[in-house]
Amino acid sequence: MELEAVLRQNAELEEFLESLVVAHAKAVQEQGLEDRLDGIRRDIAICFNDLTTLNGMLTSCDGQIREEIDFLQKCRQKIGKLNRKRRQLIEKRDQWSNGTDIEVGKYSPVSFTIDSSYRAALEQYLKLADGEDDTDSGSPERTWRTLKILNLCRDGVSQSIKQATELLHEFHKDQEFFEREFRTQSARVRRKINAIDDEIGKNNVARRELLSRVGLPLRASKESSRAQRLLHLNLNNGGDQESEEEDIANHAEEFIEMKIASLQDQLTYKKENSSSLAVDRDLWNDCIECVKKLEDRIKSVLSDDKNLSNATTAQMRPWMEQSLQELTEIIASTDNRVLVKLVRDEREVIEKAYHEISKRTEINDTTSASKNGRSNPSFLVVSKSPPKIAVTDKTAQRSNNDSTSSGSLTFLKDKSKKKE
Repeated sequence: MELEAVLRQNAELEEFLESLVVAHAKAVQEQGLEDRLDGIRRDIAICFNDLTTLNGMLTSCDGQIREEIDFLQKCRQKIGKLNRKRRQLIEKRDQWSNGTDIEVGKYSPVSFTIDSSYRAALEQYLKLADGEDDTDSGSPERTWRTLKILNLCRDGVSQSIKQATELLHEFHKDQEFFEREFRTQSARVRRKINAIDDEIGKNNVARRELLSRVGLPLRASKESSRAQRLLHLNLNNGGDQESEEEDIANHAEEFIEMKIASLQDQLTYKKENSSSLAVDRDLWNDCIECVKKLEDRIKSVLSDDKNLSNATTAQMRPWMEQSLQELTEIIASTDNRVLVKLVRDEREVIEKAYHEISKRTEINDTTSASKNGRSNPSFLVVSKSPPKIAVTDKTAQRSNNDSTSSGSLTFLKDKSKKKE
């Protein structure tokens, strides 16, 4: 049984015991409830015994309080470990996310040379073209020279174009390589960040479960839709909730330490209370035994004398005195408010019956002494202790027929008759 269940059951027992105190007070004072009284006494005894048992369950070496303390200590260690792990993961994620802060120096340019020797031939051709006139324009030698120069220019420019084309092709290859590598490395960064986010998510789930088990439940986070995340519509609320969770989690260890200290104080109190609970249980059993013994004695004498003669009352008085003394000692032996109330209620009933019997006996003693004074010399009773009960049969009969008998004495007789 978990600590919370034991404490709840303990509280329910204490509440039930309080209701039994009220029912017990009513049952011992009012007539017609004698049948319920024994059941109420048994229920009270069961309550005292169960409270003692539950207290033992709480304070034993492997009891619920010690188990809860051990559990909280383990949870505190786990939460501390999860908090440290989470901080490391967040720091690692920031390192993978904040790459824009890294600066890369500029590299020295690399020059590429393209052969353009045709430029010299081109300049020569241009000079020949500028210097020719109408007279020698048709000269075969000049014309063939021009053709030769143009052929050189054509071959030279073709060679330059070929070199430039090959260089441009290399540039395109480099560009494709850079794009491919950039996509690969970007995907790697995203995978790293996603993997870290998954670890943070698992960390949050484990931490949230532990916090809930120690009495610090967190609000369940609502998953944002993809559109909300893209449009940043849920950033503020999510940030506030995450900040609140972090604040609770960061103070969880302090909360658990306070809870452990409270449980240790409770364990100390329960230990100190263990012996008193056992004593109170035994005292109530002694009270019931004392009352039952008196009731059985009264039942025994009333079975032979249903009219409650003076001889019977004289026999009952010392029994009542003994019971009253025992109940007084029980009251003095405890400071339990509930037990004191219960025993006092039992004692008051016996005390009322005892006073009624004493009152009837005094009346009968007075009547008997008056008769003896007229028939016997006074010296016959000098230095003689008068008997505790000295009533005649007539006095007893008159007393038994007296309509002013108290309710407490009648109640005591009724209880004895019920037992028969």
